[in-house]
Amino acid sequence: MMRCSDAPGWGGRAFVRRRRPGITLMEVIVSMAIFLLAMVGIGFLFNMAGQRAIESRQQYQAMQKCQAKMAEFVAGTLDLNGQYADTILDYDPKDLNWAWSAECDMYPADIDHLWTVTVRVSRPNYDGSKIQASLTQFILDPNYRGNSASNTGGLPVKKGKKGG
Repeated sequence: MMRCSDAPGWGGRAFVRRRRPGITLMEVIVSMAIFLLAMVGIGFLFNMAGQRAIESRQQYQAMQKCQAKMAEFVAGTLDLNGQYADTILDYDPKDLNWAWSAECDMYPADIDHLWTVTVRVSRPNYDGSKIQASLTQFILDPNYRGNSASNTGGLPVKKGKKGG
């Protein structure tokens, strides 16, 4: 048997296997697997955050539509006597699926011309769920206090003495 130091060309040096600095192939594969799992998790979190942002924007739009319908009741353009259910026809084709309803009740019964108005707005979502918002407000009857459609009516005004 021949030793490395006896082989020609080695010059009497012993062959010693030294470990070279660096990482092994197994370490590279394990680190890549950990990195890919982390990237999948982060991608899932970004997707979920995007869906929550869309839901938040749709909830904000629903509340704006509730406030717009409530403003119509306050202004007197919609009558407080009755129940309403209709669709909202906007100019934006993406918003044609909004539906609204309103309930108007004289409340409390001992106070004249005070109404409780509840406006509900809803829209079916792309995943089968519903985006909903509701707004309840006490409203003084616009016919009693006057409204935007007429200048007649309103609260009686006491006339006082001038300069006194």
